[in-house]
Amino acid sequence: MYDSAVTRIPVHPGAAQYYKEQDAWDDNLEVGRRGAIILAPIAIILVMISGVVNVFGTTGVPAKIALLLINISGGVSFIAVLLGMAVAIVMGVGMPTVAAYVIVAVLIVPTFVADFGVASITAHYTVFYAAILAGIPPPVATAALVASGIAEANFWRTCGAAIKIAAPLFVLPIAFVYNPALVSMSFGLSTVVAGVLVLMGGITIIYGLNYSFRIGIGRRIGIRVLLSALGVAVMVYPDALVKVGGIAVFVAVFVAEKMMARDVELSAGREVDQ
Repeated sequence: MYDSAVTRIPVHPGAAQYYKEQDAWDDNLEVGRRGAIILAPIAIILVMISGVVNVFGTTGVPAKIALLLINISGGVSFIAVLLGMAVAIVMGVGMPTVAAYVIVAVLIVPTFVADFGVASITAHYTVFYAAILAGIPPPVATAALVASGIAEANFWRTCGAAIKIAAPLFVLPIAFVYNPALVSMSFGLSTVVAGVLVLMGGITIIYGLNYSFRIGIGRRIGIRVLLSALGVAVMVYPDALVKVGGIAVFVAVFVAEKMMARDVELSAGREVDQ
């Protein structure tokens, strides 16, 4: 490789001797080859995205999507955000996150900003986060597929467990819209407060969906639904008082359940002693 390169490319004798002694020529070529292999898929994706964006601009699809969102949602931003998330998740199925984000950013974000008054950074972050979540739910569920393969577990059960554990993540893009301090460009006390409250709402959802309550199945389903709805309200509803009230209810349920579990253990211990 060195000899053929020297015969084709004029090289200073001193530089040629240096490259020959240090074998740096082959190293540089190897680095370039690896860089080309890494960048080739990214370049292909960018070219494809450019073509898709040009098609959208020519056909006027974004304007049609905007009218469709407004008509279906009835002008209600909550429903529009849900629809936008659904589009982002569908676009993200089996597609790299960046590609899905760019397409959805062209289709959905302008409508969020212009027609529903969502801040630009919030709208972009919402659809980007929703595109990331496409790896969790079936039928593709790439994250669950990898996890089930590593654990040698059933794919569908792994999907169900992943959705229950990651349930607050599907609420988080909506929380971005109704709690803009979460994605504010200036960090301050409001960002910390909003982050802590939304975090407590996510903990409420996870606890309600995943904790094994030692009660009857009817009451268990009821408390799971209650805590899940409560967690969604705490994460999404913009009023801080409602958030604090929801967290207080969760804490009360948590303490009551622990006290009931302790009483059951104590009574079981007395029966064993007798």
